[in-house]
Amino acid sequence: PLFTLVTAIYLIAIASWAPNVSDYSRYLPEKVSSARTFWAIFWGMVASGVIAGIGAYITALLPKDGLFGAVDTISGPAIVVIMALSLIGTNVLTTYTGMLSLTSAVSTFRKVPVSQLIRIVGVVITAGAALVAAALGYNSFLTSFQNFLDVLLFVFIPWSAVNLFDYYFVRKGAYNVQAFFDPEGEYRGFRVIPVAVYLVGLGVELLFINQTFYVGPLVKPLGGVDISWIVGFVVPFGLYWLIARLWPEAAGVNVAIEHGALDVSMETDFRPNGSPVAGAAGAGAAGGAVAGGAVAGGPAATDGATAAEAPTDRK
Repeated sequence: PLFTLVTAIYLIAIASWAPNVSDYSRYLPEKVSSARTFWAIFWGMVASGVIAGIGAYITALLPKDGLFGAVDTISGPAIVVIMALSLIGTNVLTTYTGMLSLTSAVSTFRKVPVSQLIRIVGVVITAGAALVAAALGYNSFLTSFQNFLDVLLFVFIPWSAVNLFDYYFVRKGAYNVQAFFDPEGEYRGFRVIPVAVYLVGLGVELLFINQTFYVGPLVKPLGGVDISWIVGFVVPFGLYWLIARLWPEAAGVNVAIEHGALDVSMETDFRPNGSPVAGAAGAGAAGGAVAGGAVAGGPAATDGATAAEAPTDRK
């Protein structure tokens, strides 16, 4: 159980950075390849994992002191100051990402004007919520943080499965970026199939989850091991694949999307005979574009892109 718990926490810690990726890389030159971006993020995560392992080892040496007390004892008080200062840059960009995620969610239902005032208000709301959470949980930081990661694990894993499948196998990375910002455009509202698949993933997780807020009925037969994050990814990913194979049009496969004068057509992976759908290639906007992802617009609409997810930028 301890191994699966640590693995799950590490994976969700990585996934929790998903909304930040396009915000950190939004100003990269166009000539920078996706592969270079992916490996830069990958090795950064590996480095952070090594550092986290060192921190865990130091804490294990002095378990009564806790994380910060153990680090302070071994490295001296200066290291705590350095750690605090290092968080400033991260928190600034994370707050900015929170503001963009907030405005992206609102823009699904109404048009959000691009202005400094909107951004300032969004940053203040995000920072205010973070301050309240910090004030309420600072006395039990590690416990509160672990509980927070547990909630993210429950929510994010099925979300990642839906977004990854939609981006790579349904939409093939072809999105009308400008339509993300039009609440009356082709990506308005929600799509029933991705939302239903996501909810099924959440429901399946409830059978296997072993967290402070809930213990599933199948946890005890497994010896207390929490495998909810595994089934929470495999089940929605597989279900989405099955729907896309049986009902490709309903799932959004082979839908033509018009980018200016260029038609980008979906490939035909899920067609038994490999033949294109009528009106796909060359159909332009007349074929109608179906939004991808649990929330219309898929990964790019919410900016929830890991290095392996949608690299689409947002404004």
